[in-house]
Order: sequence, then structure tokens, then C-alpha cells
Amino acid sequence: MSRQAFQAWFADIIEGLGLNYEFVAIGDGVDGIQTTQGAIVRRKEE
Repeated sequence: MSRQAFQAWFADIIEGLGLNYEFVAIGDGVDGIQTTQGAIVRRKEE
């Protein structure tokens, strides 16, 4: 799954849940491409 596809998929899932998130690249990269993708999810501060 590409980075763009992962981000779109994740955003669709988390939409409307009242959470903040940021995308991160994990681990070694090859030619500027990270092999593992992730998201950090936090509750929205009021």
C-alpha cells in the first residue's frame, strides 16, 4: 500500500471520531521511501 493510499484509508476510518492524528514513517528508508508506515492517534484537547 502506498503512503498516499494508507493515509487516505486511515483518514476514512478515523473520520468523525473526534481524534487528532499524525502520520509517521518508521524504520530504515530506501531511496527516501520508508518501508513501514504508522499513525499516532491522540484525543482532541478541549
